[in-house]
Amino acid sequence: MKRSFKNLTALFAFCRKSDGWVVRDDVLINYLDRRGKLTVGYGAPGKNLEIGPELGFGFTFGDKYEEPVLLIKTAWGGRSLARETSGADNHLEPRS
Repeated sequence: MKRSFKNLTALFAFCRKSDGWVVRDDVLINYLDRRGKLTVGYGAPGKNLEIGPELGFGFTFGDKYEEPVLLIKTAWGGRSLARETSGADNHLEPRS
């Protein structure tokens, strides 16, 4: 399935504002050697515009709770949620 830029823009509208990406003052993240307020850019090390599952998770919990939220992200890399956690019938080609 191909996604158009228009579809992606709508999909991530919750984390956009007119002048760029939303920065959550109420959700903090700790990932490798980086710490700060949750925004786009914590999806992968060294890549400033990567989006990972922590973004949606942080926005959801930040909206749900009045207390500040702290995310501690631990990742080993080389893994795909779609490939490694969707079961044997996911019909994805095995990694070579």
